[in-house]
Amino acid sequence: MNNIKKIFCKWIAFDLDGTLYTSEPVLYDIYASSVDEYNNIHNTSIPTPTREDVFRWVGYPVRHIFKMLFPLLEETERINLSNWILKKLISNIEAGAGELIPGVEFTLNKLQHLGFNMYVVTNGRPAYLQAVINSFNLKRFFKNIYSIKDGVEADKGDLLLRLIREENISFRDGVMVGDRLSDAEAARTAKIPFIGCNFGHGNTDELTSSVIILKSFPEILKIIEINLASSC
Repeated sequence: MNNIKKIFCKWIAFDLDGTLYTSEPVLYDIYASSVDEYNNIHNTSIPTPTREDVFRWVGYPVRHIFKMLFPLLEETERINLSNWILKKLISNIEAGAGELIPGVEFTLNKLQHLGFNMYVVTNGRPAYLQAVINSFNLKRFFKNIYSIKDGVEADKGDLLLRLIREENISFRDGVMVGDRLSDAEAARTAKIPFIGCNFGHGNTDELTSSVIILKSFPEILKIIEINLASSC
């Protein structure tokens, strides 16, 4: 897996959570305080998930996250609670909460100057995605940004296929970079190489299909090169 020295491509799809940005410094406190506030206002007794459980599911589609964290709630109540937490999370992000993964700005700037077309492909909801992108001035690096919308894509694999179709680019020229199994599965669906990030929210078991595993974000500069050849 780590014997590959160079990967040649023209475009790169990046996951967001755990790959470019992390809300980890504030995320659990937001969940805990939001559940308390929701219980007080709605006279409910929803149990607060553990810190371990919250971080176990970061990066998955929101409906999956809340089904795992709050399995006893009805779907409607899960949606209401998720929207409550999303609103508070966005407010914190807009105030500067969370942080970019070390080396992200420098590395994206370098990749952009080398000629790569870059995209964000994320399970996160559009409002959350835009809060991160706007608050940390990331839009300047990306040709386009894709997030799952209810009823449009079933998973990140479908989203990645939509990117390829709408951008009119070849799967032969692309690579997916992410930290979770959903990123690996998306790359497999789109038939492109997967570069795993061992500094995000996932674990090494989720990265077994990686062509190479990064221990820090800037390491991608050592193993990826622009493909100047024409697509077949």
